[in-house]
Amino acid sequence: MESRAKKIIRGVLLTLLQTAIVAGLVLGIRILWMDGMILTGIPSADEVAKVTVSYLDQVQELTDPDEIARAVQLAGFLKYDLLAEAGESGTPLVTICYIRADGRQVSAAADPETVWWKGQARRLKEPEIFISLTKGFFFNTED
Repeated sequence: MESRAKKIIRGVLLTLLQTAIVAGLVLGIRILWMDGMILTGIPSADEVAKVTVSYLDQVQELTDPDEIARAVQLAGFLKYDLLAEAGESGTPLVTICYIRADGRQVSAAADPETVWWKGQARRLKEPEIFISLTKGFFFNTED
């Protein structure tokens, strides 16, 4: 009798585990497909000593911890579509360079529809949001 109870409990636990795994996979695929893929490798605000943000011919150097944190959070709007091809290679309008305390640099660039990251061009999931936010946060433009 005890062995049968153990088999039933084990069967229930295995079913629950399988259901949780399948649900996690479906949710992960849904997030990547609908929301886009985030850029991996962006340093945290604590690791960054300075940020250089350029928009067209204007350049801002950020050293204030709050502005650095804002620039790091801004990279969250560079989600790209995993399945879409990037359009014609254009010229980036915005480039953000994160300079770490040890001197290493990480850069991301974007135009209204494309992000360049680690040598690859990717189509942005939500076009123009990143450019608009960058202009609004760091540059006084009336466009």
